[in-house]
Amino acid sequence: LRPPKRRHYHLRPPHNTPPHLRPASTSADLHPRLRTCIAMTAATAFAALLWGDVVTTELLTDMLNGELPHSLYNLLELDWQQMDQPCRHRKFAKWLGGFVLPMKLKLITERESFAAERTAFADERTAFAKQQTAFAQERIEWEKTKSHLEKAFVAEKAAHKGVEVKLSPHLQSDACIATTKADVWIQGIAKKRKKSSLHAEADLYEPVCALLSSLIAKTQRTVIDTHDTAYLNNLKPDITVCAPMITCAHGAYARIIMELKSRGVALDASCRGQLLNYMYAQANMQLFRARFTGLLSNIDDNVFIVMERKRDGSTHAWAYAPVRFDRAVEFLMALVFDDSETPLHPHFSSGLGKIQQHLGMSTNNVVASFRLRKPPPTDDSWYWTDVGLEAGKKQAICVKRSTV
Repeated sequence: LRPPKRRHYHLRPPHNTPPHLRPASTSADLHPRLRTCIAMTAATAFAALLWGDVVTTELLTDMLNGELPHSLYNLLELDWQQMDQPCRHRKFAKWLGGFVLPMKLKLITERESFAAERTAFADERTAFAKQQTAFAQERIEWEKTKSHLEKAFVAEKAAHKGVEVKLSPHLQSDACIATTKADVWIQGIAKKRKKSSLHAEADLYEPVCALLSSLIAKTQRTVIDTHDTAYLNNLKPDITVCAPMITCAHGAYARIIMELKSRGVALDASCRGQLLNYMYAQANMQLFRARFTGLLSNIDDNVFIVMERKRDGSTHAWAYAPVRFDRAVEFLMALVFDDSETPLHPHFSSGLGKIQQHLGMSTNNVVASFRLRKPPPTDDSWYWTDVGLEAGKKQAICVKRSTV
């Protein structure tokens, strides 16, 4: 609604009012054309209006609404008797068309809008109820599926059937390892020794190696107990996962290094520094490799340390948060298939078998010794020992060179 325009009215007596009925101090003609009169009573609380005075629309509105400081009852009189019938009709029609009809149309519009909103709310409520019903049905189906899977798992465990273990997806490996729970428990920690007795570090070497061998052996990798073998620049990591083409541990063929601690020993900075020293020695023997991963474990907590070699030759290492032992084993299984964790892999002929001794290497070549399946007919042959190559008649060997 627009605010009313500010108008000024001159007080004039009606033209058809007798002179003796229009004293200047008792009545005022605010709108002569509509013949509207304001009768002033003796109880008027403001100054008497005189003919010729000017009043504004605001004053008129306050007088009609009774909003003046003093209530003025019986203030307004409409001289309907002095209006003819057509004038009244025109007046009423004008008032009806200017105020009542717009208000009525506005009320009708608001009522229709409210009805539309109410209908939309009912539709939304129905849709929400349908969604709740669908969610309840999905939950029931999920519970049924979960129950079936649990029953199948229990039956499969009881029958010692093969279980397919999917590797972690973040390692970008699609390899799967098929094993049996019977083999894991027979060759693992639970079958070898009781859990309560596995507290000392020396008690962990054999069961952990057996467990990892039962899993990693299926991937043609070799798990070696090296806690008493100084193969890494006179250092002795506890367990080493090597490439499959060599029979003994060697720094150039070591894929993963693992250091074990007694149960209850905190894997603090001292323990982590020990594993990191092993990894630095491993990196010095594998200059072609850019990424190395080691595992520090006391069975209860397991910490992975990763070291990367940059193009300028510098290294950067970091440690991950401790994880459970089963998650650590799963991660180790995935590292076996990670191309960025590949150690030295010379291209010897498969007919030679596994490398018996790594003799040396250059930037592009590797020299190694192999056992001959058929000894040569001459007696002047060479044989392989832990010390090196010696002449004799014990067993024939051959020395081969291959590109890296």
